[in-house]
Amino acid sequence: MSDHNSIILNQNRHKSIPSDCIICAMRPGLYLNQINIYQARFFCSHSSPPSKPHFQPSKTAKVLTILCSCILLYGVYADLNQISGKFTSKHVILYLEMFLNILTVLFNGTFFSKNGIKLREAHGLIAVINNKFKFGVDVLLTGKSAKKIHDILFYATIMFLLEELIMFNITFAVENVDNDLFIRMFMLEILILSNAVLGIACVQALHLYKAIFGRCYSEIEEFLSRLYLSGVEDQTPGSLLIERLQKLQRLYMCLRRNYKLNEQFFQPVVFVGYSLYVCILLIGYGYFGMTFFLGEISMLKFDIYLIIKSLAIAIAFGYLCYEAQYIATMSEELLSFLFKFPISKLTVLECAQIDMLISTLSLQKPDIKASDIFTLGTGLLVSIAGTVLTYVLVALQFHASWSAK
Repeated sequence: MSDHNSIILNQNRHKSIPSDCIICAMRPGLYLNQINIYQARFFCSHSSPPSKPHFQPSKTAKVLTILCSCILLYGVYADLNQISGKFTSKHVILYLEMFLNILTVLFNGTFFSKNGIKLREAHGLIAVINNKFKFGVDVLLTGKSAKKIHDILFYATIMFLLEELIMFNITFAVENVDNDLFIRMFMLEILILSNAVLGIACVQALHLYKAIFGRCYSEIEEFLSRLYLSGVEDQTPGSLLIERLQKLQRLYMCLRRNYKLNEQFFQPVVFVGYSLYVCILLIGYGYFGMTFFLGEISMLKFDIYLIIKSLAIAIAFGYLCYEAQYIATMSEELLSFLFKFPISKLTVLECAQIDMLISTLSLQKPDIKASDIFTLGTGLLVSIAGTVLTYVLVALQFHASWSAK
């Protein structure tokens, strides 16, 4: 029985993810993100061979990024050759494909030129975790949180790869695939892969920072709760209380400053370009879908597949906006706790430290802004929805006048 239990414990140990190792937590996503985002190899103490956690720039990954961009540019050239004759619904899809191809090439160029910022952000987070004891924290990324992030990225990556493989084969089975359609299919797969890499990178960053910010907030609340339950008069000297809160405040500011490096990495091309793409995509396909259901146009099965995939990208964008909004506002619960914390028995300096912590959490929020044009969050989704609805109605009115003529 003891041997059986030891076997089970060993199996569970292998299934668990080490705490405070962001490389192990993000490993499934990093395999894809090597291409466009990080353009680097990754190592940690749990790799083979063991090494200190770090990212090492890779020339091979940079070459693959350039190669993907060249393939997408060739896709634009191939689509241009298919545009001829009277304007039809097929031209709408081809123009949208070319627009997204060019936009993705711009994204890849941004990632290539700003790669140093992303590596600095990753190494900065590793440095914060390695120096966690200087902030008075034992664990920043718990094994449970690390495993949750790992599982999300693992299943998202596997589902994406399986879905792409299945749909690619189904398209071959149901369509009469000629050379032009095959080129479109191949370009689309490269395009979807590039956008999926971007999406998975955003998911892993948001979930990682959500877990670490949450841990930081919990440390502050737990410390003040223990202080309140033990009685202010029985607690450690006021200088130690102030020092403890100052360490946690420095931890928060380090995390926020590191998190804001993602803002520098993605803006303005990615934020503005992707928001514009989602607007144009929903407007174009909204108009296209209405005319299709009215029976005024016909589509290939591959065109329907393309629309579904594009709408999936828009849904993923909405999910990322929701997660970014959550990170920006998750300190509200801690602020509510701080406002209610009894400070009548604290010294003037201790009260001032708590006030400073409140001011820091209120004014220095971990939000993501696109060159001060807009903030990534649920408010952006409301603006996009209003814009899409307005222009779809305008397009349908023009369509009615064109049909009358």
